[in-house]
Amino acid sequence: MSIRLTAGSLAGLATLGGVAAFMLAAAPTPAQAQRTWSTSCVFVYGSISCTSTRRRGPVNQHIITAPEVLSDRERAEIERRDKQWEARCRPELRRDDFGVQRYVYAAPGCEFGRLD
Repeated sequence: MSIRLTAGSLAGLATLGGVAAFMLAAAPTPAQAQRTWSTSCVFVYGSISCTSTRRRGPVNQHIITAPEVLSDRERAEIERRDKQWEARCRPELRRDDFGVQRYVYAAPGCEFGRLD
C-alpha cells in the first residue's frame, strides 16, 4: 500500500495539529474482514424464538452470483452422462405404503447419482 501526501494534505494536517494528525493520515490501517452477524427474534405469547446468521467475506444482498457459463463441449458431456445414468438406472416413481411417491432404481448406487 502506498501513501501519497500532497501539499494540500500537509496543509490540512497542519490545521489539525500535531503528530497524531499526521499518523492518522499517513499510517496505513489494516483492512477489516467483512463480516455480517444478524439476529432476529420473535416474541409470541410469552415464547421467544431467535435466529442468528453469520457470514464472512464480502456480503451484499443485492448481488446474486450466477453459475459459470458452460462451453458446448461441457454441456454435451453433461447430457451424455445424464443419458448414460438414465439408461443404467431406469428411474421409476412408485407409491409407498403411505401414498408418497418415491423413486425406485434398477441398479444400486443410482440414488447417489453414480454411474458405475
